[in-house]
Amino acid sequence: AYSGGLDTTAIIPWLKENYDYDVICCCVDCGQGEELDGLEERAKLSGASKLYIEDI
Repeated sequence: AYSGGLDTTAIIPWLKENYDYDVICCCVDCGQGEELDGLEERAKLSGASKLYIEDI
Protein backbone atom coordinates (compact mmCIF):
# COMPACT_ATOMS: atom_id res chain seq x y z
CA ALA A 1 0.00 0.00 0.00
CA TYR A 2 1.33 3.43 -0.93
CA SER A 3 0.19 6.55 0.91
CA GLY A 4 2.70 8.96 -0.56
CA GLY A 5 4.07 9.76 2.88
CA LEU A 6 7.70 9.73 3.94
CA ASP A 7 7.85 6.05 4.97
CA THR A 8 6.25 4.56 1.87
CA THR A 9 8.13 6.92 -0.44
CA ALA A 10 11.51 6.19 1.16
CA ILE A 11 11.08 2.40 1.09
CA ILE A 12 10.72 2.26 -2.71
CA PRO A 13 14.36 3.05 -3.58
CA TRP A 14 15.50 0.89 -0.64
CA LEU A 15 13.57 -2.13 -2.00
CA LYS A 16 15.01 -1.54 -5.47
CA GLU A 17 18.59 -1.18 -4.20
CA ASN A 18 18.58 -4.03 -1.68
CA TYR A 19 16.34 -6.60 -3.36
CA ASP A 20 16.30 -5.51 -7.02
CA TYR A 21 12.49 -5.41 -6.87
CA ASP A 22 10.25 -3.87 -9.51
CA VAL A 23 8.04 -1.83 -7.16
CA ILE A 24 4.37 -1.42 -8.05
CA CYS A 25 2.36 0.76 -5.68
CA CYS A 26 -1.31 0.57 -4.78
CA CYS A 27 -3.46 3.19 -3.07
CA VAL A 28 -7.13 3.02 -2.10
CA ASP A 29 -9.19 6.15 -2.78
CA CYS A 30 -11.80 6.32 -0.07
CA GLY A 31 -12.64 9.98 -0.50
CA GLN A 32 -9.29 11.68 0.19
CA GLY A 33 -9.91 14.15 -2.64
CA GLU A 34 -6.96 16.45 -3.31
CA GLU A 35 -4.64 14.36 -1.12
CA LEU A 36 -4.21 12.05 -4.11
CA ASP A 37 -3.11 14.85 -6.45
CA GLY A 38 0.47 14.25 -7.56
CA LEU A 39 0.60 10.81 -5.97
CA GLU A 40 1.50 9.00 -9.20
CA GLU A 41 4.31 11.46 -9.94
CA ARG A 42 5.69 11.11 -6.39
CA ALA A 43 5.65 7.31 -6.62
CA LYS A 44 7.39 7.29 -10.00
CA LEU A 45 9.99 9.87 -8.92
CA SER A 46 10.91 7.63 -6.00
CA GLY A 47 11.38 4.68 -8.36
CA ALA A 48 8.03 2.89 -8.58
CA SER A 49 7.25 1.48 -12.00
CA LYS A 50 3.48 1.88 -11.63
CA LEU A 51 0.82 3.20 -9.25
CA TYR A 52 -2.70 1.84 -9.11
CA ILE A 53 -5.36 3.93 -7.39
CA GLU A 54 -8.48 1.92 -6.62
CA ASP A 55 -11.66 3.91 -5.99
CA ILE A 56 -13.89 2.25 -3.42
